[in-house]
Amino acid sequence: NVGVYPKNAWVTPSELFKPYFGYTIANFMINQMENRGQDTLRIVEIGPGTGTLADSILDFYKNYSLDLYRNCEYILVEISPQLAQKCEEVLSKKHK
Repeated sequence: NVGVYPKNAWVTPSELFKPYFGYTIANFMINQMENRGQDTLRIVEIGPGTGTLADSILDFYKNYSLDLYRNCEYILVEISPQLAQKCEEVLSKKHK
């Protein structure tokens, strides 16, 4: 990721503990949906960087809840054009 992140950037838990950090969040969201009787999911992630967290969450749903994977809405808000491009490259390869 040299050239993508600025010199003062730090590594996030979603990158350090990939994919388990994202899996944990995805599982938590499923539990919350079940507790509330919801069947639709919309995720808004602010500052996704290179898309590591989104990729892990979507992988979890793809493997453990295919209906939710196919029907969830995932919105990414990234201010950096370089990171947005990298995020799109990462996610478009595995998730459509």
